[in-house]
Amino acid sequence: MAYVVATSLVGIAAFVSANNLLFLILAAMFATLMISGFVGRLSLAGLELDLHLPPHVCARSTVQASVELKNLKRWIPSFSVQLSFSREPGGVAKSWLYFPLIPGGASIEEPVEFYFPVRGAHAERSFEFSTRFPFGALACA
Repeated sequence: MAYVVATSLVGIAAFVSANNLLFLILAAMFATLMISGFVGRLSLAGLELDLHLPPHVCARSTVQASVELKNLKRWIPSFSVQLSFSREPGGVAKSWLYFPLIPGGASIEEPVEFYFPVRGAHAERSFEFSTRFPFGALACA
């Protein structure tokens, strides 16, 4: 947020004063934001999520499962990936896993706990990847 405010102030100062150096600084600040978004999206591209549940799951009980995150890109690693998911139906309680580095072509598996309140089939669509790589200025999802 501070970076966006600083960029706005430099932009206002550049237009008010018509100073070419301030326009050059403004262009560099916009370029940094664009590069941050592009590299963040590249870091999230090619990630695949697999959820491994035990063969028998009982309703109204906590289940130990595992989340496997695969980087399908052969050479390019993914940095600072955060996986968010809701533990309850309706997406109320959020929890997350953090992966600082996923090498190219590798997979990482982490244990998680899930709770299924009712019997039957469940469709889970609340998983979300995000990253603040490379500068931490923007969060790409």
